[in-house]
Amino acid sequence: YSYVDVVGKDISATATAGEGYKFVGWYDFTGNKVTTGLSGDGKTISYTTTGDATYHARFEKIKVTQTFDRQILEGSTWKKTEDNKVGTLTQYTHTDVVGATATSTATAGTGYEFVGWYDSTGNKVTVGLSGDGRTISYTTTGDATYIARFQKVKVTQTYKRQVKNGETWEATSDTNVGTVAPESLIVEYGSTAGSTATAGTGYEFVGWYDVSGNPVAGDMISN
Repeated sequence: YSYVDVVGKDISATATAGEGYKFVGWYDFTGNKVTTGLSGDGKTISYTTTGDATYHARFEKIKVTQTFDRQILEGSTWKKTEDNKVGTLTQYTHTDVVGATATSTATAGTGYEFVGWYDSTGNKVTVGLSGDGRTISYTTTGDATYIARFQKVKVTQTYKRQVKNGETWEATSDTNVGTVAPESLIVEYGSTAGSTATAGTGYEFVGWYDVSGNPVAGDMISN
């Protein structure tokens, strides 16, 4: 931009930053920042001409911060956690200019599963995700927070009955042989589970065995 007029003319120019940029200030041709003849917000420079002159309006990209948090489901409530046993992220904060790429990958800890990425208002993210959904990647437009949610894995415990037929142990559902209570239950990984065996009339309880036929360790048994 340029302006031509006679010496002694009052002139002004106003700088307006584009989206994703901020105005830094007015500078003269030697690189010194102008400190006089400016409007209150510093965007407009005004002066009386005394000869040829050049002024520069300087702009720079805005820097924004991306925050990646973790939450764990406790009951029916999602709560913030920093426990790495629950899960980890490859990036927790990222500061860069608007238009840069931000990314973070969620990895669940043992006994936990990754539920998904959510924005700061609790809406599930459905775009900008890797095929398995664990990595979020996007172009920054401003400060933003995204949350990786984890929950404990649910596991099913099954308790079956067998009765000896000759030298062979065979599965049975005959309650006259005996009962187990409960026969199955779904619990969170790492929580306590158990079942009680009761022999029917004319039968005796021999013991608990795992799926491979090995006796269950004594410290897992109570009378």
